[in-house]
Amino acid sequence: MKDNKFRYEYIIFLLAILLCYYNVIKLPQIYYDDYSNVFTPPLLGNGFNLKSLLNSLKFHIGGFRPISYLSFYLNHYLFNGNVRSFVIINVIIHFFNTIIFYKIACKLTDNKKLSFLTALFWAVNPVNIFAVSYIVQRMTSLMAFFGGIATLYYLKWENTKQNKHLAYAILFVILATLSKENGFLFLGFFILHYYIKNGTKKDIIKILATGFLFLLFLYIFSTNYYKVQFINRNFTPLTRFITEWRVLVFYIQNIIFPLEKNIYFAIDPNLSNGLFNPISTIVSGALLLGLLLVSFYFYQKDKIMTLCILSFFLFHLIESTFLPLYTAFWHRNYIASFFLLLAFLKFLLYYKTKIVNIIAALLILNATWITILHNLKWFYKPFYIQKNYENHPQSISAKLQYAIALQKEGKLNQALNLYLELLHTHKRTLPFISVVEIFHLKGLNKEALALANLYPKKESELLRVMGLCYVSLNQFDNALTYFKKSINQEFSPSVLLYYLSLLYMKGDYDKVIFTADKYQSKLVFKLTKNKPIAQIYNLDNIITKILLLKIECEIRLNMDEKLNKDINILKTNKLFTKNIENYINALIYLKNKKYEKALNLFNALNFPVIDDISFFLTTKKWTFILCIYEKLGKKQEFKKLIEKLSKNTIIYSNIWRGLDKCY
Repeated sequence: MKDNKFRYEYIIFLLAILLCYYNVIKLPQIYYDDYSNVFTPPLLGNGFNLKSLLNSLKFHIGGFRPISYLSFYLNHYLFNGNVRSFVIINVIIHFFNTIIFYKIACKLTDNKKLSFLTALFWAVNPVNIFAVSYIVQRMTSLMAFFGGIATLYYLKWENTKQNKHLAYAILFVILATLSKENGFLFLGFFILHYYIKNGTKKDIIKILATGFLFLLFLYIFSTNYYKVQFINRNFTPLTRFITEWRVLVFYIQNIIFPLEKNIYFAIDPNLSNGLFNPISTIVSGALLLGLLLVSFYFYQKDKIMTLCILSFFLFHLIESTFLPLYTAFWHRNYIASFFLLLAFLKFLLYYKTKIVNIIAALLILNATWITILHNLKWFYKPFYIQKNYENHPQSISAKLQYAIALQKEGKLNQALNLYLELLHTHKRTLPFISVVEIFHLKGLNKEALALANLYPKKESELLRVMGLCYVSLNQFDNALTYFKKSINQEFSPSVLLYYLSLLYMKGDYDKVIFTADKYQSKLVFKLTKNKPIAQIYNLDNIITKILLLKIECEIRLNMDEKLNKDINILKTNKLFTKNIENYINALIYLKNKKYEKALNLFNALNFPVIDDISFFLTTKKWTFILCIYEKLGKKQEFKKLIEKLSKNTIIYSNIWRGLDKCY
């Protein structure tokens, strides 16, 4: 019966989690740091092999987290990068974490009802959304997974004193730390639990003093080793520390009674510039101090209350004190929130009345509803990004993401206004480049270049935009110079395509081939069968266009051996379609002056769906058909086709650029 009861509880956890995350599983999304940490070609290496696997263990951005990156790597190759598979695995990890922490609560409190309510409240709590829906924060949930198992082994050691259990506990703490650095805080939890269970009130004072010394160490460490980062973040260690008082109170309120308008990705508040600026700083500090005193008060009455309250602070020691990180992210509460909820519900259950059960049920229902509402918005990115900004207009991140979304939608004036506001913040590089790009998109190329030249550091992206400005001004030599500088600073297939296209327009076919050969290894390395990455970065299409441009130059210069090698690259990577085959054969016929055969093959090019490659081939198709009409003296057909194509200004302008490149 005992085992069956456990199984029923697990089923309730599973159903509650599926209810909350159904919409995210149905329509998963890729956000923010997912791009640079998960859906990034460098993580994948060169295929599924030992070398690439070892590379995934060394891959890192901002922190050494080999287990997390290994899980992303395996996820890509086991499920071909399917985005839904990432979210499903995150949901599964969250489900197992709910069971693990439920068992921890059972062992700590010896109260299954309290443990069940706490685990259920935690499982559906919207504060934990970003460790589940937000793919990259598998780092946090994996840390909790291994840390939770470590805690179960530690508690087993507490009861049995068998050293093998302690060894297992330490092993899993190491795994937790290799998932995310905060994992080592579980050792602090073991020490905290040991002294609260076995020590005296004096030991609690020693623990608090140790915590204070650790904070002092963090302050000295941060001040001496992160000077540049603090300048970039535009705050000091002390400013961040007192700002975090307000953030922690904000966390606590939303862990217990979350409000829909508060639960968004970007929530970074205004900084506290003193204890009384704003006044909520000192009020928040007093509330947190009061909570610490409450934990001290409960030491004699209820040691678990003391443990839970202090554990909430313990698991915020790294990310919510002095280090120069962003001021607020919900996923930082993933472990801390469990202990706060356990303390809160334990306190409620002191009052053995039916109203307490009703309050607990209502709080859990509210948390479930807010999570469902959030995840309904999460899968529609433009709406979510807009609402994030509207609810947190003070957030620099929310404003920046909304500006980027507006620019993608073509709402350039609205985007420009937000970028101009962001120029007054510490995150000014991307907004500045975006302002230059919007000037370019609005046709103000000279103004864009004048503005770009004011910026002291020429990022590769800024150099790319400057190159595009020079293209629009028909200053192709200058454009080539800036595209080359951009590529040399940071290799990009898309910028290489711009560069090669300009060389082609100038008729430098040998330089097109030479330059493409120079970067061939990097291009082939970036080719991937991983569909999400190919779609996100458009890599396969860009590289296909580069190879087709190179192939055309090889046909012009009679380089048959190189031509066959490049065709094999297309075939090997499954990029060689019937349309591409017809296109290449048509070019060969055109080169050999077999115009009728070339015309038939160009007319055979059929594109039921217009995508990047089909647009490229369509433009080439009409350009060369016009060339053939001109060669064959078909003036009437030439005129009719020009009239037809003139209705599509984009294709028309591209065709005229290519007409002087007839064979």
